[in-house]
Amino acid sequence: MPDIKQITVALSRTSLELCTLPLQVNWYCPRCNAPRGEVMQTQIPIGRQSLEVNFWVNPCGHHDSYRAMVSEAMANGLNRRLQQVLNTYLNKGLVEDSYIG
Repeated sequence: MPDIKQITVALSRTSLELCTLPLQVNWYCPRCNAPRGEVMQTQIPIGRQSLEVNFWVNPCGHHDSYRAMVSEAMANGLNRRLQQVLNTYLNKGLVEDSYIG
């Protein structure tokens, strides 16, 4: 059975602010199939507030960007409503068509 994790990533917003999105992903490196690193939390400061997101360092040395994680989540079959959520965000102008990472 694959190791699946839920992570929270940041998406870029049109006004240079950020919003977050929870994703379910298989917890192995898509480049070499090694396990991904331990999920940790960090704060991204936005003015006087901050957003809590996840980050990790892969022991294999391959880097995962948030943009790549969103693409992976859209293709892995674990996030049935993800495309609908992203389209809603895009249509409302809450996120741009590109993501940070």
